[in-house]
Amino acid sequence: MARFRDNEYILFPRTLKNKTVWYYQAYGTDGKRLPAKSTGIGYTRKKDEVKSRKEAVAYCQELLEKNRLSKEKVVTLAQWVESRYFWDYRRSSYVRAILARSSKEKPGITENYCNGATQITRDHILPYHGDKPIEKITPLDCEDLLFKWANQVSHKTANNWKSVYSTILGEYERIQKMRDTTAAYFNPWRMVRPLSVDKNRYGALSIDEVEKLLEDSGISSDKDRIYYTAMKVAFMAGLRIGEVCGLFTDDVIDSEIVRGDKTVTLSYLQISKQYHSKLKKRTPVKDKGIREIPIMPELREELNCYMTGPERFVFSHHPRQETPLTANRLREWMYKRMDEMGIEREGRNITFHSARRFFNTLLRHNGVSDDVIRKFTGHDSQEMTDHYTDYLPEDLRQIAEAQKNFLTSKAGA
Repeated sequence: MARFRDNEYILFPRTLKNKTVWYYQAYGTDGKRLPAKSTGIGYTRKKDEVKSRKEAVAYCQELLEKNRLSKEKVVTLAQWVESRYFWDYRRSSYVRAILARSSKEKPGITENYCNGATQITRDHILPYHGDKPIEKITPLDCEDLLFKWANQVSHKTANNWKSVYSTILGEYERIQKMRDTTAAYFNPWRMVRPLSVDKNRYGALSIDEVEKLLEDSGISSDKDRIYYTAMKVAFMAGLRIGEVCGLFTDDVIDSEIVRGDKTVTLSYLQISKQYHSKLKKRTPVKDKGIREIPIMPELREELNCYMTGPERFVFSHHPRQETPLTANRLREWMYKRMDEMGIEREGRNITFHSARRFFNTLLRHNGVSDDVIRKFTGHDSQEMTDHYTDYLPEDLRQIAEAQKNFLTSKAGA
């Protein structure tokens, strides 16, 4: 263990043939002194000793500030991140290791996450600590940066940036200890507590308000009909906006299941992908699992006109349905319809995600248990794919009945 020291180096005179020269010894990362090096500054007359020592100290301080005092190669945070392509989804050894330890169906890290982490590292971490030697970054440095972020963004966002930064230094620590189990380095973020976060709950729509939104009066154009049906599916199946936009015709499944002497016909949505607008492709859903959500026959019939062939987006303005509705346009259309229906939104924090919350409320109002709700909304790690028929008699029928009860009562109102 390195002993406590006041300075990063020691300075001492060495007498040569014609004069006395100041030498210095820096310390390595293991706390041990490195070989002595000359400052090139010295004196021949005793009266110049104090003056020359001050010059030697200034010389060493300049080297220290430029991270050139030690003979050891000093690696800065920016150099280490860049040399390892840390957040590059295809080149990073860190990312490849995570993917190798997870299944293709449920990858442990996504390209979308890596793109976001790249931007956070570039814009909010490296500008502050990029030039610091990675092993010189202290918990105090990290905490000061966290508080600086807190003055710029919300606590939740600052904590997200903290997580990205801590992942980088955590991987550095892991590599050092893999190479040498006695390595003293530790991730300084481990000593920094996260900021408190006030949970920002999505606002809830009442059943009466959703009934208004799902009235099909005033839906005259084909374009509006697509937006209307997409919104309706979000409310009736509890889908995120990216899942609605990314819905393929192949994800709408009609199934006949024989139970004894009875055949039950059931339609359901198989949700495993969402559309990522920046990547311009479908990516795994947020919970990385598969949800199979039954839909009532009437809702399935409304989708018939969009079922024009395999591997096509259900909700699309493209002639061959090769590109989906954009999330922004769908969101804007829903907000416009809320305004037309006189439903106040902004003051109540109503967003498109409120449709997902309504689905939970709808199921609870119809007596569906919380365990079953979690299976269908993706709030549970358990997948229902392998046990589909086990849920059929109770769970799946309950979901379809809840949809039917709501839509039937709306139609008869």
